[in-house]
Amino acid sequence: MKLPEPGAGETPDQPSVRTPAAVNRLALRCRVLILTLVFFTALGVRLLNWYGHYQEALTVQTSVALNYKQQARLIRANGVASLYDSSSATNNPDLLGHPPGYPILLSALYRVAGEQDTATQFLQIILDSISVVIIVLIAFEFFPAAIGLIAGLMAAFAPQFSWNSLTLLPDSLATLPILLALLIISRARTRTNFSDRPNLFLLLIAGALIGVSVWLRANAFLLAPFLAFVFFFTCRRGAGLRLAELTRPSALVFITCALKLVTMPAIAIMIARGAGLSGADLMIIVCCASVPAASNSYILARQMGGDAPLMAQILTFETVLAAITIPIAIGLVS
Repeated sequence: MKLPEPGAGETPDQPSVRTPAAVNRLALRCRVLILTLVFFTALGVRLLNWYGHYQEALTVQTSVALNYKQQARLIRANGVASLYDSSSATNNPDLLGHPPGYPILLSALYRVAGEQDTATQFLQIILDSISVVIIVLIAFEFFPAAIGLIAGLMAAFAPQFSWNSLTLLPDSLATLPILLALLIISRARTRTNFSDRPNLFLLLIAGALIGVSVWLRANAFLLAPFLAFVFFFTCRRGAGLRLAELTRPSALVFITCALKLVTMPAIAIMIARGAGLSGADLMIIVCCASVPAASNSYILARQMGGDAPLMAQILTFETVLAAITIPIAIGLVS
């Protein structure tokens, strides 16, 4: 009896069947390759830009850059706590026209590399290149890998992004924590239950990252409530907001919005004026009193057995109406 030869019955042209694990490994390697390519492309573009324009970039908004550097020297000498000491030179209002996050970062860099503008530019170039990689990761959450590659290359070659990483300003750095927050939120959306501890922890980290961005540039001040508003519409389950109910809100929603966005700022203005406050001090009080309720109110209402859907409605309406009431309140005292 003749035994069948090895390979008998197989057609040479038949393609081999890959297991799901092998396909996943191949997809992972492809994405890692794309991320590596995008990072080094962005880094190379920024280094070439620095080689040709590093001196020119140092002349952008020199007075603001000098303020940041002076504040960094004072923080390095007196410590971060001196920002809250009214008798310290670090607490000089003339130097606090911008958030103190960038001077704090500069002071830490000065301790390691000395007061060198080149070291600051290199750090910003590296962090900005990482921001480009995060853009690709966000694209991977929603689109195929090819779309992520295109998005990454467009950000890597964008001349404005490259130029901002060279200036001694926090513009490029402020985008990194925002992008990290968006990446975390985009991944948290896949959770099946809003009340899961890992999900809540991720959202808290995202909020903290937006706070870090505000410490670098105040432009993202209203981003956190906006993202909280958007998240109600994007999460799969657990957020008790129903779109149909927005068209017929209860009277309690309007009463709560009026108390929080109108009555509370009015009371704060009267108390502040009665205490003799004016100028920037009065403006700060008005801003703090005019913002909508914290987005974690929904989580507390859900965890403690309250009316979570009603809280979701209140947060939604307060966030939308605050875009109108906050400028009005600021205009009344400015």
